[in-house]
This record gives sequence, structure tokens and C-alpha cells, in this order.
Amino acid sequence: MPYATTPAGRLYYHHNGVPGAPAAPVFVALHGAGGQGRDWPEAWRHRADPIGFLGLSQARFGGQPLARPFYALDLPGHGLSGGESCDHVSGYADAAIGFIEALALRRVILIGHSMGGGVVLDVAQRRHPALAGMVLIGTSAAMAVPDSVFDGLANAYTATVRKLSGYCWHPSAPVFYKAKGFERMHGAGQDTVLGDFKASATFDFREALGAIETPALVIAGLDDKMMPAKHAERTAVGLPNARYAGIAGAGHFPHVERPIEVGRHLEAFARTLDPQTASAA
Repeated sequence: MPYATTPAGRLYYHHNGVPGAPAAPVFVALHGAGGQGRDWPEAWRHRADPIGFLGLSQARFGGQPLARPFYALDLPGHGLSGGESCDHVSGYADAAIGFIEALALRRVILIGHSMGGGVVLDVAQRRHPALAGMVLIGTSAAMAVPDSVFDGLANAYTATVRKLSGYCWHPSAPVFYKAKGFERMHGAGQDTVLGDFKASATFDFREALGAIETPALVIAGLDDKMMPAKHAERTAVGLPNARYAGIAGAGHFPHVERPIEVGRHLEAFARTLDPQTASAA
């Protein structure tokens, strides 16, 4: 199993086995609250993933392989990673930077889903030299979490996680997604999920967006009930160098529900950052 040794602990990651070209950017993906690396489509990460069938996506729904290296990280205290989970995105940003440096990745497109988007924005505002681009999925510069969610997670954990995981998906999504979504969030544990939702509720980069010049792609499910697409679109407008993509027929996990479409957006965005593509244009 692949692990990276970082100051935040030994972090497990999935890698699709695609060799990287010199100077070409690679993808590093960060999951959302209560999640893990298996939340990303199987086809994006399956080549070196011996237990991919345990993820959210089954092979027949998994989309198409990506043409460049893709790493999907289990954040500290999640999945198979060591370390401690956090209640603030800056701690997870430290872990993401530690992972990038441990693997000596030089040009990274950092992808964040939901809470993971806040982590990506935290890394971006630090202007880490390895960050070539960023992708925000199902997230925005700030995420409001109702007090009722915290009360539910503290006092009726199982029922609240079941409600939250069911709320994430488009009505047309396979039942499998809802079942696995509940299973993996519930299995993360009450303390971890509470901390993750606190991290989600407390980051706010709205005032900082104008100074974040990293090229960005902002993706939203047009039927996302957890984080309405209008907030993602507003975030894209606030970033100086961003493009926005709304995905029809998708909820809070557009990359799982519409992996082929989202994968095409990722590849097209990465090509704009590829030195060979840029020089040929």
C-alpha cells in the first residue's frame, strides 16, 4: 500500500500509475468532510488501488481513466492514514503540503471537494511554489453549516449522517452511492466528522479571493443542495484567474455522478497549464 511520511503522519494515497511527463502538471485530490481518497471515481485512481471496489463508485459508473498522474489522498485521521483529524482547514493544508513535498511533486493541480476546497484555498493563499493550478468542486469561499447539523451530529449521530449522506445526491443517482456515502461518512467516526464540519463552517476566504492568482477551475453540480451552485459561481467570479463549469443532473458529488463530464473539464484545464500545450498555442 502506498504511504507518504509527512509531519502530519503517514498518509495513505491512491495513484493511478500514469507516469508523469517532465514539467507537466499532476492532479492531487483532497476529499470532503468524513471522506477518504476512495470518494474519487474508480477509473481515475484504480490502477494502483487494490481495494477500489470499496469506493463510492463502481466500475460501471467509474468514468474514464485520466491521461496524467492522479493522486487521491486520505487526509490525516481518515481512511487508512495515520495522524489526527482537524477542526480547521489550515491543519489539513499543512498535511497536503507535507504530502506534496514528501513525493517531491513539482507542478500540482490541487483538487478539493467540499471541505477539501477550503483546504485548497488555504494552500493557494500561501502561494506554495508547487501549486500550478487548483480545482474547487462542490464548494465555495465560505460554507455555512446550520447549528442543527452540529446538534444532530453530537446527539443523533447515525440518523444525522444518514440524512446528510442522502441529501448529497441527485434524485437520479444510483442507490449504491447513497449507501456507500453513508457507510464511509459514518465509519469516519463522530469526532472526526464533527471536526470536519467545524472546519467547513469556519473557513472564510471571501476577502482573500482577489489576491489568489492561481489558475482555477470551479465545478458545481447544478442540483447541489448542500452547496448551491450559485455560491460556487460567485467564488469563480471573485478569483482573478478562474473558469466555472456547472454540471447538469448532479448534486454535491458531480465528480462521482458525472465522472466523464467532470474528467473532461479536468483534462481541458490541465492542458492550459501544460508547458508543451502553451508553447504550441
